[in-house]
Amino acid sequence: MPLVKMTPAAEKSLNKVVQAFQQGNLSPVVQAAAIQQDSEDDKPCYHWSLRNRVLAYAQTGEWDCRNYRAWQRVNRQVKRKPDCKTAYIFAPAKIPVEDESTGRRNWIHVGRYRPVAVFPYSGTD
Repeated sequence: MPLVKMTPAAEKSLNKVVQAFQQGNLSPVVQAAAIQQDSEDDKPCYHWSLRNRVLAYAQTGEWDCRNYRAWQRVNRQVKRKPDCKTAYIFAPAKIPVEDESTGRRNWIHVGRYRPVAVFPYSGTD
């Protein structure tokens, strides 16, 4: 069973990243490794893995990428296609499990990843 089940749009977008790397274009890796967190800014990408930063930057050319709801939280609206590029990163697939001793619900990683659509700042109003 594959670790990631992707939609056709996610697969197409991520294949572009693979092709760029196969052609020797490693600039997204260099850029992602060099990213410095601005002390006054808390972009979500500062908390992502290097892999996800590379994927988002390689697909959009921008650092400030967020999912739809994250843009709404900062009072920005994602533009409709074709005005907005969609990038895909990978988030761990988690399932809820109730802790019998405390009755609390915990989320555990099931060993798979799911593609998550993120949108660059330039794709928002």
